[in-house]
Amino acid sequence: MKIERIKEYILRGEVVVGMWSGGNGFARVEIFTNKQGYEEIKENPLQDYLQFGARAKYVNFDVYEKEIIITPYNKITIEKLLPFEHIEAGKYDLTEEEEEALVGMDFISVRY
Repeated sequence: MKIERIKEYILRGEVVVGMWSGGNGFARVEIFTNKQGYEEIKENPLQDYLQFGARAKYVNFDVYEKEIIITPYNKITIEKLLPFEHIEAGKYDLTEEEEEALVGMDFISVRY
């Protein structure tokens, strides 16, 4: 009986980008990726995850691990509830109004 194990990583947090107009663009994101993608993000966290056309100037992610076990008869998903790592990079400079808007946002899902 063949058993396949797949590890995925989920990064949940905030991304802030500098807009051409001088203000900030921001979003709450949930990034789903494999080990290679996780390593790339860890190495270079200030990326354009949402295709704003500008590099992120601040990111703040909690990193979670998820394992999927597939057998011929079952698919079992185990998602860790506590983050095993925190990634933060860049300069945080949101205004109070922007912070309030960010907290009320839903997460945008991104496959990396």
